[in-house]
This record gives sequence, structure tokens and C-alpha cells, in this order.
Amino acid sequence: TECRLLVDVNNFYVNEQNLGRDAAAALQQLPAAAIAEIHLGGFETRDGYLLDAHNSAVAEPVWGLYQMLLKRIGPRATLLEWDSDIPLLEQLLSQRQRAAELLSGQVQPRPAQRLSTGHAG
Repeated sequence: TECRLLVDVNNFYVNEQNLGRDAAAALQQLPAAAIAEIHLGGFETRDGYLLDAHNSAVAEPVWGLYQMLLKRIGPRATLLEWDSDIPLLEQLLSQRQRAAELLSGQVQPRPAQRLSTGHAG
């Protein structure tokens, strides 16, 4: 269809963690040329599962996936989503700065941390 994609990296992470699969492998399946925009956001843990809630800072594993995706596809328009529990402006600006640094290739990845979801997988 030649439709362009909006990729929510946090959503990929949350879904793949909940299903016990590898989010990085799932992102690798997407056609690079079709990706027009990337979204980042935070999640919460509820009843042993991750919920794509957009109510917290972007988690380290999501930053890692974002950087991996940018290395593969190059810079793309990026939106930080924070829909509730809005923090102070300084924290929002800090998240924006980190995204900008990753977009420009100025930041090395931090060690990946696997978050416990409270269930096997």
C-alpha cells in the first residue's frame, strides 16, 4: 500500500515483554523506508504485566531500542508521549534532550536492563 508507519517503540517493548518475545527482533522486521515517525513513552507495571500508559519517563530498555532503530533507519521525526502524571518541565526537557542526542548520534547506549514483569517468559 506504500503506507508510511508510525512506530511506538515503547509499545513494541511492552507488547513483546508481555508476550515473552524479543522487541529488538520485532523492530528489525519493519521496513526501514516505511518508517516516517517514532513515538517514545513510559509504561507501568500492573498485575504482573507492562502497560503502555505514557505516564512516566522512557525506560532504559526503550531508549536502547530507540537507539538501535535509529542506527538501522537513520533519524526520523520523534515524539515523546506523556499523557498523565505530567512531571516538572525540567524532566520533560531532559527526556527531550536525550532523544535529541540519540537522534544526532552523540550518546552511547547505557547498559540494557531487563525489567521484571512478574511472570515467566
